[in-house]
Amino acid sequence: MLEDVPEDAEIIEWELKHSGLSFTAKRVETESDFLDALSKFSPDLILADYLLPSFNALFALSDKKCIAPNIPFIVVTGSVSEDIAVECMKAGAEDYILKTNLKRLGPAVSSALKNSEMMKEKKLAERKILQLLRAVEQSPTAKIITDVEGNIEYVNPKFVELSGYSAEEVVGKNPRILKSGEMKSEDYKMLWNTISAGKTWKGDVHNRKKNGDLYWVSASISPIKLEDGTIINYVCNQEDITDKKRFLAELEIAKKLAEDSSQMKSHLLENLSHEFRTPLNGILGFSDIIEGEAENADMKDLARGIHKSGKRLLDTLTAILDLSQVDKEKNLIKLKHLNISSLINPITQEYSPIAVQRGLDFQININVGSYTVIADERFLTKSLSYIVDNAIKFTRNGKINVEVFPIEKEGLRFIQFDITDTGIGLSKENQSIIFKEFKQLSEGLGRGYEGIGIGLSLAKRMVEYLNGEITVKSKWGTGSTFSIIIPAEKKEKPLGDQILQQEKNEKCPETEKIKILSVEDNLENRTVITKFLYDSFEVDDAVNAIQAIQKAKSEKYALILMDISLDGAIDGRTAAKEIRKISGYENVPIIAITGYALFADKEQFLREGFNGYLAKPYRKNQLIEIINEHLNKA
Repeated sequence: MLEDVPEDAEIIEWELKHSGLSFTAKRVETESDFLDALSKFSPDLILADYLLPSFNALFALSDKKCIAPNIPFIVVTGSVSEDIAVECMKAGAEDYILKTNLKRLGPAVSSALKNSEMMKEKKLAERKILQLLRAVEQSPTAKIITDVEGNIEYVNPKFVELSGYSAEEVVGKNPRILKSGEMKSEDYKMLWNTISAGKTWKGDVHNRKKNGDLYWVSASISPIKLEDGTIINYVCNQEDITDKKRFLAELEIAKKLAEDSSQMKSHLLENLSHEFRTPLNGILGFSDIIEGEAENADMKDLARGIHKSGKRLLDTLTAILDLSQVDKEKNLIKLKHLNISSLINPITQEYSPIAVQRGLDFQININVGSYTVIADERFLTKSLSYIVDNAIKFTRNGKINVEVFPIEKEGLRFIQFDITDTGIGLSKENQSIIFKEFKQLSEGLGRGYEGIGIGLSLAKRMVEYLNGEITVKSKWGTGSTFSIIIPAEKKEKPLGDQILQQEKNEKCPETEKIKILSVEDNLENRTVITKFLYDSFEVDDAVNAIQAIQKAKSEKYALILMDISLDGAIDGRTAAKEIRKISGYENVPIIAITGYALFADKEQFLREGFNGYLAKPYRKNQLIEIINEHLNKA
């Protein structure tokens, strides 16, 4: 209250209280006190006498405009000059009241405060509108607002930039001017039905710019509603996704190329496996037959040399194919309880004769009690084979010792396979690199050992895929111990049996020979099968699928050996399915004998109805063993 007469100030306060107003008042007389009160007292209303000792209401209004322009200001004075009243109102006063008519003061104050509050709300609303307008104007997405008929009322600068149309060119028109012609009429109908029902429509739209270029937008169209639900406008947000669409299209092409490349790689590997293994089956098979039948010692040595060279080529091929497939085939891993003795037996049968030929003592010691190992048989067998093969390769004299026993580690149970040799050993530096691909202890022209340096790398990866680990302890010149640790579980009854140190009897009991059909298009492989089975079975040949089906219809065979890749239009898988349809062959064992020997091949053939699987090249005892196994089941 700007008032220099205390009695007048008391009368004004009394009048305000009797008007029903509740307030706190501060009276000042000078300009300096007025300015101080504006900042410290922060009034909601200013009542000012016109004439004060050192300044007047017009000066006060000027100060108020600079410091607190939104505070209501009412002149309460004894002056009756209309010119002064008009001047004060023009300067920004809300009202001009004479002290002789204070009855009007209460309503004037209430009205001024109400108007002030409305002005605050208006300014706040204007500020929010301004914020929204700035957000829309500066938005990185295109905005379109239409009326309820779909005619454009507003577009923001991003729309102008994106479409190439100016705001003046599109206001009043329908957004169909952007149509590319690719969207179906029923899709537009569904869009319109969605938004007119008060819902939001979203989708990707291919639009056309003013210059004819096409561009993609991710669009969202929503209705703007009043409180009663009446739709008054539609707002469309459009994000430019042209580059994203282009990237996804390129990614899809790249994916297709990668898939095609991967498929070509798989086909190539399958063909490599088949094309190498099929002739190797003849080489290794004939060398076995010659060694068994030759009476001349030199001839036997030559046969063994052929077999050794063929086996080295086979091992190299197998390792390369394993390396290319191991990561892919990890998804086919089947963890199950394995009979440890049965797991070790094939390794013993394969490597014990090799060790003996090199003058090495080959010993197996299994002491697992009632423990079984939990692993995938293919991966674990291959891992052990690579380690044993490596031990024999790097041992000139002494022994190879395989020990299998249970251990506990951090409260968990494992089976540990220790393969110990008395070979050349490893320095500490070499122990850190031997599990890397294509790394060998001796490399270059002067290397002293066979192989391409991927066996240990493969073994490590396979073991890790089985949730196990592989370690090595070694000292240069004294040999090495490679340890494979695989999760295990204790069973009440042991599943294992005694380790087999010798090959099974290859001959069947002396009874009438069982008739077997061998379906094989390769002459050398037909000869190998016939020679291998001569003593035990009566073998009939078929050189293609058509001949096999015809013979199955006219003869009754106890078992069929089926090559997969056959000359002619029908392969072995189709032939097997056709033979199954012949009466009496529903349960006859059909064994896939094939050069397709990748990890997944066996599972694939078994899923397609084959009873068994044997990869080329194979030994005589392996062929007889799988035949007897399935004849006993039949």
